[in-house]
Amino acid sequence: FFRIEKELRLAGEIDVLRSAELQCLRDFLPKLKKRNSIMIYLQLVGTTVADARGTFDIILETFPELDQYLVQDADIVHKPECEVAICKVVNGKGSELFEYQIILLQDFEIPKPVGLHTLVCRGST
Repeated sequence: FFRIEKELRLAGEIDVLRSAELQCLRDFLPKLKKRNSIMIYLQLVGTTVADARGTFDIILETFPELDQYLVQDADIVHKPECEVAICKVVNGKGSELFEYQIILLQDFEIPKPVGLHTLVCRGST
């Protein structure tokens, strides 16, 4: 928006934000950029739980209003029964899963790759 703000004002037909609204956006933009970079970092392959915890501490320093979402007993899980099933698998207790938990986790299953020994070549005898 800020890159094309002048062009938008020249267009005339578009309602442009008032000065106070623009200043609010300018003040908030650095926080949004920082939050976006944090979210991207958390999605990197190889990010450990310890890395994430440290990152969450940084988030809370910048965005203290998110505290309620990062406390240990935060109610942010959409399906608590799915979280319980995931914890069993992560803790090596997959054999203790109930049938309904297995069904909940089916969407997360990674198909096993087909090995060369299972492929059938055409024309081989």
